[in-house]
Amino acid sequence: MADQQTREQQRLTREGMARHLAELDAEINRLNARADLAQDNERRDYEERVARLRARHTDLNDRMHRMEEESAMDWEAFSSDLQVAWNELRQGFQR
Repeated sequence: MADQQTREQQRLTREGMARHLAELDAEINRLNARADLAQDNERRDYEERVARLRARHTDLNDRMHRMEEESAMDWEAFSSDLQVAWNELRQGFQR
């Protein structure tokens, strides 16, 4: 029973993260569009920010896919690690 609950929790977490990642990808694309319209110095700032966000996005996406391979015993530690990566990505938008 507990194992089934853990799998359900993992599924819900994956689905939620996938939704959030799609939303953040759209935000990254909007920032990229702003970069195209910006002046040289501002453009470089946008491009650097977009590059950092894309790298964090890719990292979080990779971690999320690895979550599917984690055992129930590893779930708690992995879930915490995933939350840290999520927070780092989200903070990147607030700078």
